Amino acid sequence: MRARPANARLTASNAAVLLVLLAAEGVTILRVRELVTPHVFIGTVLVLPLLLRLLGPAVVILTVVLLASGVGCSWRALRGCRCCSRCTRRASCCGSAP
Repeated sequence: MRARPANARLTASNAAVLLVLLAAEGVTILRVRELVTPHVFIGTVLVLPLLLRLLGPAVVILTVVLLASGVGCSWRALRGCRCCSRCTRRASCCGSAP
């Protein structure tokens, strides 16, 4: 039951940090010629959470595919498939031409 308040604190902390960064970005826009380096740095910091949010599902899906392929190859090897011993040397496995 303590996970909910902890999650709320974490979300509030993230929101506070993003709010401060957005305010700093707004200040650098006003004098972008003099503050171009901080403007680019803060903008990059603000883009990273967005990229992580967009790429997160792809990373999870690719991890599941990788684990499933390993389990499948192990299962085929246990059933006597000889080609699975070559899976580490080749990109193809059972059913492909040698």
